[in-house]
Amino acid sequence: MKKTKMFLTAVLFLGSLSACYAEEEEYTRQVLFAPVTDSTLSSERYFTELDLNGDGIDELIISESVSLGGTGGLIYHLYIGIGQDRFLFLDSFLSGIMAVEIRGETKQIWSYSHSSAASGTVQYFYFDCEGAFQRSLSIMIYPGIGGSLVDKMIYQAIFSDDKRLQFTKLGASNPMGD
Repeated sequence: MKKTKMFLTAVLFLGSLSACYAEEEEYTRQVLFAPVTDSTLSSERYFTELDLNGDGIDELIISESVSLGGTGGLIYHLYIGIGQDRFLFLDSFLSGIMAVEIRGETKQIWSYSHSSAASGTVQYFYFDCEGAFQRSLSIMIYPGIGGSLVDKMIYQAIFSDDKRLQFTKLGASNPMGD
């Protein structure tokens, strides 16, 4: 019985590892910007494009429908640009606000997801000098009501107005982000 449980655990673990390293699927801009077809969801989404890895091709950050968001923010998907309006899926994350910071030839994205009136998590994403995508661990900070001065200063330093990432609204009347 114990061996069977261990075997099943190992199989599930290895299966999840193989899912993480599955063949990358390519998406076109047309597919990613297609209107939301589920009538129970809002067609409103948000996106931004910027070159994060310094290769001259923009990456795409695009949200799920705002109907799927909550107080912590929206679910965003990050796609690496491979040229000719084609992208490869890279990562998904929850964020309420994002900021961009220049890191040498690349850009680092900072993300904040609200947890309560007092707290939230901060995380950042970037491409290292060898071009590998890196994602930090989440750090809980308390910049809100009753939070510490240090936590408030951290939030203000990262998410100052001049560093906030600007998004374009994407909806049924604006299917290609034009």
